[in-house]
Amino acid sequence: MMTERLIHIHVPRTGGTTLRHLIQSVPNINVVADPAHWPYRKMVQSFPVGVEIPPAIAFIRNPWDWYASLWRWNRNIAYLGFTGSFEDFMEIVYRECFGDWNFGTLTNACKYLEFDQAQHVGRFEFLRDDIVRIFQIIIPDLVDEQWVRRQIARLGAVKKSEFPNGIELKSYKEYYTGWMRNMVAEWDRELIEKFGYEF
Repeated sequence: MMTERLIHIHVPRTGGTTLRHLIQSVPNINVVADPAHWPYRKMVQSFPVGVEIPPAIAFIRNPWDWYASLWRWNRNIAYLGFTGSFEDFMEIVYRECFGDWNFGTLTNACKYLEFDQAQHVGRFEFLRDDIVRIFQIIIPDLVDEQWVRRQIARLGAVKKSEFPNGIELKSYKEYYTGWMRNMVAEWDRELIEKFGYEF
């Protein structure tokens, strides 16, 4: 999402849809465009000439949890047609990360979206508090903490269940076998180290 006050680099499955709706509800904020999952550079190039480029924000998620969330999402979106197990899904991710597009892993998604251009980064695990923190830095003249918290509650952010139809929800840890756990540790080593994530 692009506004005159902030750019949102939307990494999938990190609370971005909730954040998008929240930004749209901010009083007196001018949305320039609302593209889904555009790289930072493409968004910057789409701003009208003469408009100062605002700061960028992004959210990250524990990589092991991210793959489980992405699998659940794929299983519950009918048009995608994916009905496989988590292990089936991880094998597809493994194959895709060596393909031409190379977008299968969280690390590759972050590289494609130019996540590193975000001046303000929050963590999905602390979505509510990090949105408040970032908004107080970037747009304190438009919203206060109580307004942000009320809006997040209204939007139902950070739900404990994600697309629960037909899938038994459990801790992401329960989906993993040794090889899958180790592959994520290898694929997303830099993110894991940078943000201090553990399995």
